[in-house]
Amino acid sequence: MLDGNFDTFKKVYEQITCYAAAITPENAGVEIPNAIAKARETKKPVYLTIPTDVVTANMMSRAEHPQRKKTDRASLKEAVRMIRARLEVAEHPVLLPDVYAMHYGLGQQVEELAEKMNIPMVTMMMGKGVCNENLPNYAGFYCGKLSSDGAARQLVESSDCVLAFGAVWNDYNTGLFTDQINPLAVINVMPDHVQIGKTVYPNIIIDDLVDAFPADGHSWTLPQQSPFPFDSQDATDDALTAKNYYPQFQAMLRKRDIVVADAGTFAWGMAEVRLKKEVTYIAQGGWGAIGYGLPAAFGACVANPNRRVLLFTGEGSLQINVQELSSMLDNGCKPIIFVLNNKGYTIEKYINTVDNTEYNNIPNWDYHKLSEVFKQDAFTVQVRTNNELRQAIADAEKKCAKQLCIIEMITDPMDAPKIIHKMHQTVLEMENKSEGLLTLFTGKERI
Repeated sequence: MLDGNFDTFKKVYEQITCYAAAITPENAGVEIPNAIAKARETKKPVYLTIPTDVVTANMMSRAEHPQRKKTDRASLKEAVRMIRARLEVAEHPVLLPDVYAMHYGLGQQVEELAEKMNIPMVTMMMGKGVCNENLPNYAGFYCGKLSSDGAARQLVESSDCVLAFGAVWNDYNTGLFTDQINPLAVINVMPDHVQIGKTVYPNIIIDDLVDAFPADGHSWTLPQQSPFPFDSQDATDDALTAKNYYPQFQAMLRKRDIVVADAGTFAWGMAEVRLKKEVTYIAQGGWGAIGYGLPAAFGACVANPNRRVLLFTGEGSLQINVQELSSMLDNGCKPIIFVLNNKGYTIEKYINTVDNTEYNNIPNWDYHKLSEVFKQDAFTVQVRTNNELRQAIADAEKKCAKQLCIIEMITDPMDAPKIIHKMHQTVLEMENKSEGLLTLFTGKERI
């Protein structure tokens, strides 16, 4: 570093992007179109480094735009044949659309498959929001042993044909790898291949497989839809707890809202909130990076000024980049921001299996007074009870057309949704079996 070798930065980004290049006048006409095409094709980030003395230079040549990869028709035909054969003998199929189905904009097509075949549809952490959760086919949220919805877990783990679309089998989606899905029963349609049990059918573009999916002639009986975790509200005026504020969040949602859930207890609790039709759900599911929510909500406000944006963030996440709140105010953004003030990194306290983790406590701020710090007008309020939150939501819904709104929620430091308590218990069980906490993040072989 600081040795004049600027290629070092490109080498770093090569490890975390799907395409990286250093731009010169000679290669710009090739590398820039290639990078854009790669980003569109894979839905992953690319990296271009452009030296300051090259920015205004003329390109030496232009290349034709790269052609998109095409599906191997023979591979597609064989995959469709095998899927049809699986469906013909399946007794309890279930649809499991996940993150890549979302990235490739296939939510509606997957919904249509579920309705056409009359089979239940379940989502996981990273695929939250991919489908309409008010359809009769929607059966809930699956997260392995952490699932609070026993019916959804039973549907997935007892299924003899799991139709997964873009599923990622990481710790987030599988409840710390506690899933009990039969891998031989899984058909996973990925961006560039299909895996059926142990067999991989390569060079199949996900859109083409969805279009060719053999849904005709197959229909099952939908199981009775079970109640969802946050369908009913608590009318008492008790102190705020996860048990009573998540139902209020679910009740306030509207069609076409944009919901941003920051990493932490909010990300896990909001995963079980039932979304309205056409709600866009944004969360940092892959790495659980705190601080993602505020700038993501900022981007959502700028990109969609006519849609309501709701941000659910913990105070620990907010402290990472709180200055972006000033930018949001300065740019006229008007989200409703819920700040969960529980005096620390509560989720880390549950993941830790030792006592006295003082490093998970953070300085306490008056979050409802932040707009005063940035010398901007906003609607702000601090709440501690059910009724105070209910009134704050009603007020914010009236004012958010003209003002940014901040609702600071004061809760007990160890308040958390049921799924977090299950996570803590799972970690303890793993520790007791001498597997060690670190093994949670090393993964396990998936056939």
